[in-house]
Amino acid sequence: MLGAAFGARGPLRIMMVGDSTANCLGWGLRALQSADVVVELEAKDGCQLLDDTCEGSSWARKASELHPRETVVFVGGAFLYGMHAGSQWQTACHAEWNATFERHLSAHLRDLANEPTRVWAVTIPYPLGEYDDAARRAQVDCINASIRKSAAAVGGVEVLDLAERLCPKGACIREEDGKVIRPDGVHFAIDALAPLSRWVLGELRR
Repeated sequence: MLGAAFGARGPLRIMMVGDSTANCLGWGLRALQSADVVVELEAKDGCQLLDDTCEGSSWARKASELHPRETVVFVGGAFLYGMHAGSQWQTACHAEWNATFERHLSAHLRDLANEPTRVWAVTIPYPLGEYDDAARRAQVDCINASIRKSAAAVGGVEVLDLAERLCPKGACIREEDGKVIRPDGVHFAIDALAPLSRWVLGELRR
């Protein structure tokens, strides 16, 4: 694979793109940095793919400048956003919402796939706390279906199943090593990320 061959000449360089959850996960990975692992944080806090405000059109350019072996695309806050479809406010699972999300994600994954980097689309774990209800879980299921569909539509894109790692069979892990993983239900606590970060690195090194 192009990305693996390219990265073999130097350290494992990882580029994180997406929203604030990508930056959080990236900080966890940075805590494991060594001479052989470098993490570039290029995600944008508070952005969304529906309005295409995550600067996705710049991801391929950043990949060409930073030369990551692995590029990780994570938009864990996607379920928080809706859109007007006709006269109605719609959320994930509505056909137009899904189509808009998939169109933007697929386009940016395709651009990245043309760069010498291995591309990963990350599934979204169910949110916790105030966001943990049946409606939002259904929305996350729809978003993950869209993520898988978009990845499958672009040759060479891998799926990093973070959703299954954190919420196996739908039962979310809330603590690891005695520390709460997602205190606000969405974002990661940096001091609780070591086990998850080690898992992510293991997947990226496959």
